[in-house]
Amino acid sequence: MRRLPHFLFYLVSSIAVSVSCVPAFAANGDCGQPQTVGSAPTAADALFVLETSVGTKTCTLCVCDVNNSGTVTASDALLVLQSAVDLPVSLNCPTGCVDGDAQCPGVAQFALFAKVRPGPCTTNADCQPFSSCDTSLHRCTTVTDLDTGWTGLAQNQDIDDPIPARLFVDCHGPAPCGECTITGHDPSLGDCRCADDNRKICFKVAEVDNDVCGGQECICNFGPPSPQSAGNIPVCVLNQLSAQPSGHGNVDTGDGLIELPLNEKVFLGSSLFAPCPVCINDPTPADGVRGGVCVGGHNDGQSCDAQAFNSSFPPPTGALYSLDCFPDSNADISNGGLNIKIPLDTGNQQMAFDLPCGVDSSQNCPCRVCSANSTIPCHSDSDCTAASAGTCSSDGAGEATAPNACSDGVCQAIASDAGNNEGQCATGPNDSYCDAVVRADGGGLIGCNANIDCAASSIGIDAGACSLSQRRPCFLDPIVAQGAANPVVPIASGPFCIPPSTSASVNASAGLPGPGRLVVQTVLTLFCKSDPQAAYTPGTGGCPP
Repeated sequence: MRRLPHFLFYLVSSIAVSVSCVPAFAANGDCGQPQTVGSAPTAADALFVLETSVGTKTCTLCVCDVNNSGTVTASDALLVLQSAVDLPVSLNCPTGCVDGDAQCPGVAQFALFAKVRPGPCTTNADCQPFSSCDTSLHRCTTVTDLDTGWTGLAQNQDIDDPIPARLFVDCHGPAPCGECTITGHDPSLGDCRCADDNRKICFKVAEVDNDVCGGQECICNFGPPSPQSAGNIPVCVLNQLSAQPSGHGNVDTGDGLIELPLNEKVFLGSSLFAPCPVCINDPTPADGVRGGVCVGGHNDGQSCDAQAFNSSFPPPTGALYSLDCFPDSNADISNGGLNIKIPLDTGNQQMAFDLPCGVDSSQNCPCRVCSANSTIPCHSDSDCTAASAGTCSSDGAGEATAPNACSDGVCQAIASDAGNNEGQCATGPNDSYCDAVVRADGGGLIGCNANIDCAASSIGIDAGACSLSQRRPCFLDPIVAQGAANPVVPIASGPFCIPPSTSASVNASAGLPGPGRLVVQTVLTLFCKSDPQAAYTPGTGGCPP
């Protein structure tokens, strides 16, 4: 790789400063536009041309040789930058090139689906191609599962459905294009909002946005607010990107890894049955039109566009949720957000119990926090030394860590689990729940000790009798997260570590700091670099030249 000549440093600096002001949504391939689409190049295009001139990027002459000199040089980058700032220059690329990269995708769009999906079913045919009909529930179900914390009470949670996400990918042709690099988040779905106003849609991922947000940060969300509950403590969770996602993937086989750096904001729920504000009466969800009304939270009474459905909250019907309807900021128990990094892989990932536990150092745990910065969760000392944050040896202000909360400390595999990755306590405890108000999968929601705990006089609704008993789940050592590669319906999964919240009751109930595991069913659609409206066919291509 060649180094930048000294005289180019000023040009690099100029381009880098300009890039931060320009949103880009998809690659085009027109003369001078290797990165963006639109009527004229942007500073992002100029930077790409410059990087091509020094050998760190690859670009066809028909796109990046804007002075038709037969090669790509810094002079081409300067011309593109001048065009981007509306100076009177002419871009003159050669014609007749065959651009192999144009045959490849430029955007990967995912839809993430819940364990229990909305809508009834009677047979598997109602749920194809990626889910099956649970005839006891009469609902379509997938492999999706969210487990958090070491006590087991916050395991077997669900997510909203669907959660859409778009990622920019850098691929090299000709088709079939094979392995590609994930270069960042595409904000074109409207999932990025201003830090001080969640109703303002912005386009600068994890950056200060002077244009839309008035100098506030543009924060991109991984789905709308998500309702959760464990140990009768409801929370509302906002998963927000703290930086650009990264990773790689094979667009023809569906094999890949996505690194999601999250700032997970956690809010105490407004009620056990409705932890998050909901969006009601929207006639056409996810159409970009705020046709509904927010109920509860920061935006109570304001209009909303419903975006995703949660089958468990509020019981028994579930409800729609929206980025237009945020929880109240004064209920934040995450001190502005928990630092979490989730590696979603289509292969097999494992996290061993390698750290001395906080309760008993003779036992081993998978996760703790760094001794010099308790906001950083860790699985090894290297996670802390990389951030100059000491060693992975603290529990911070959280619950003292233990391998599990089993009565005898023994976690065993569940015999009926085909993957043999799910665990439950060998001898207990057996947790009791009200039997008439349950999660969408039939699991317990309202913990109880006696029938009176389920009575309307105690909780506001009649939740039946305290007769539902469930053996406490737990994490096996090692924690195994198993995905599955597929170019259309890949399964992504990954283990991760979670720091403690600022709520002692939440930490004690869930077991934080502690481990987490996400397994999620997705559907993948690839869009062409040459035409963002056209789909790339895995294994074939089919993108217009």
